[in-house]
Amino acid sequence: MKKFVSFLMALAMILLFAVLMPKDIHAGETEWNLVAKKTDIEFPLVYGERVYNFYNTAGYLDVLAPVMISEEEGSYIQYGLIGPDGKYLLPLKDIYGSPLYNTIGDQYLIFDDIICDTHQGYYTLAGEKAFDIDFYEEGAYVGTRRVLPFYNGKAVVQYIVEGNISPIYTIDTKGKILSETSCRGNFYYAGCGLYFYNTNDEDGNQFYAYYDYDGDLQFTLEDHPYASFAGTGVFCEGLAWVRNAQSRLVGFIDTTGNEVIPCMYREVDGFIGGISGVQDAESGDWGAIDMDNEIVIPFEYDMVYGGEDGLIMVKKDGKCGFVDSTNSVILPLEYDNLTSYRNGVAYGLKDGVLYVIKNSQGSVEVENATGSDKIDFSVEGNTVTVSSNVPCKLGYLSEGKYVSVPAKANDDGSYEFTAPDGVTEVVLVVKGDVTGDGAANLGDAARIKAAFRRKLELSALEIFAADVNSDGAANLGDAAQITASFRKKFTIAW
Repeated sequence: MKKFVSFLMALAMILLFAVLMPKDIHAGETEWNLVAKKTDIEFPLVYGERVYNFYNTAGYLDVLAPVMISEEEGSYIQYGLIGPDGKYLLPLKDIYGSPLYNTIGDQYLIFDDIICDTHQGYYTLAGEKAFDIDFYEEGAYVGTRRVLPFYNGKAVVQYIVEGNISPIYTIDTKGKILSETSCRGNFYYAGCGLYFYNTNDEDGNQFYAYYDYDGDLQFTLEDHPYASFAGTGVFCEGLAWVRNAQSRLVGFIDTTGNEVIPCMYREVDGFIGGISGVQDAESGDWGAIDMDNEIVIPFEYDMVYGGEDGLIMVKKDGKCGFVDSTNSVILPLEYDNLTSYRNGVAYGLKDGVLYVIKNSQGSVEVENATGSDKIDFSVEGNTVTVSSNVPCKLGYLSEGKYVSVPAKANDDGSYEFTAPDGVTEVVLVVKGDVTGDGAANLGDAARIKAAFRRKLELSALEIFAADVNSDGAANLGDAAQITASFRKKFTIAW
């Protein structure tokens, strides 16, 4: 009997410990080895500060950048889109409005008054207009009034036609009309394929009514005490914030309108990766919660954003970094600006320079530096296997120079390179391809000769590609071998 009682007491202690322990929903799932790659993109000072709006949109970086005219005339805003490789997909351009909604739906962006276009519309990630959404006869169409992001292949648009507001149209990714719905007034994007109206009941009390992209009513907040102005946010991962009209505190509802997290926070961020930053109502400090309203990160920061794979952005004393769900530092707090981690990438700004931050996960990251259409390769861990029949070189940067990794021939005709432990970034080039056109030819030989005669200077990467004879330099011997190879008198070896 005593043994049984002791067993029950021990079991009770275990259960109590499990309940009291902080909830850890992500720890241990990902092995972090973050690599911050410095890019060539710099952002200058404006009014003595670097005031830029960065937003990680499905792995792409939205940039709203102020451009200084003069102290007297002030500044204006430009917009650009940067890809995970740290290069501009859409270079900074002047805009009169702004990109809308900070979202990429079915690989389409939405711009408001970009460049010289006077209406909202859908654009590709290269900044080109995706399709024509003018459904009216010439002379009748005035402009778009509402354009909502795509969700599961559908989007919603509305027009102004000869001074009148059109119905609400549901379109597909080619701009084809799928259906139309009568307009009930001003409507707004709600995320997750929803939009909402700020409408009135019979007594004139305002409330929100949510519709899906097919125009069907999903739910209303008529019986809830939420603020009728700036009282709700966009649904992120199925939850949207709402603000209580009396207390002015914030909580979350789901896509059926049920309050799943009570209005108890001063401010919140949207959920990313199942985590949202929240501001304590009393202290004003920021921490993070999960979707069950369990505290994941304690209230000790100036700002907190959720992130995928349990990587959480925190800011303290003006500097940003990443922690995991145990509040252990994964990326030091040394960045002036840092986005959330999404689709395997984050973006940071430090001393005016942009960094692309990725998790190496024990594998090398290959920059296919030259002739990307000529080299077929695969990566497994720190080994790069090349199946192309054109001789290649693989190397890594050390003290300003590229160090070559020896090639090993396989029985199937492929070659493999194994980078040393600790190396996370490598370059893969065609041997002798100095100009980057994917082949070793007379143009490359001429450039090497000109550099040898000090008429031009080669970069470290160009020297690495030019060194065909593997003597560690770009010289006339390399130019001679490239020329002989081009004339079919010599074969460049692996």
